Amino acid sequence: MPQDVRQRKVIALPGLSPGMIIQVQMEGTGMAHSHFIGLSPGEFLIVKTPPVISNEARLPENRLYDKHKSRLYEKDRIVIRYFSSGWVYGFRCTLLSLINFPSQMAIVSYPEAIDKRNLRKHERFCCDVSAEILVAGNLYPGVVKNISWGGSSFEYVAAEDKRFPILKVEDIIE
Repeated sequence: MPQDVRQRKVIALPGLSPGMIIQVQMEGTGMAHSHFIGLSPGEFLIVKTPPVISNEARLPENRLYDKHKSRLYEKDRIVIRYFSSGWVYGFRCTLLSLINFPSQMAIVSYPEAIDKRNLRKHERFCCDVSAEILVAGNLYPGVVKNISWGGSSFEYVAAEDKRFPILKVEDIIE
């Protein structure tokens, strides 16, 4: 690892994991959804090269690696956004390289800063509290993983003899 990378503070990318769907926006062209492949902390990220549709060339066959207006070039600026646990995270980076074989991938610079925005009305607080919920007269054991004024996240602890019921909107649970 280069000396300057070891000395630089590596920021965390909360919730970002391989295979996750991300949004890639090229400055001056279009936006597309893609997949995050991996990273080398402090050095670079690898993303699947997404198809992109620019404002001027709306042909589905346009791709980041073709010869149309939506082509990316090394040193182009890119904005990557992703969703995790009720938050949207975003950061700017620079295209370092395009790989065409064995798969089409883009190597982008590791971000120096990350923005996050809460999509929920009420902030959630992480916890780990044993609980039971009552659904249609049956008790189901589990754990409350987070809680807010607007709700909570309950994880059922599976029992061999009891499957968790399928819930519908407006079902009553206690």
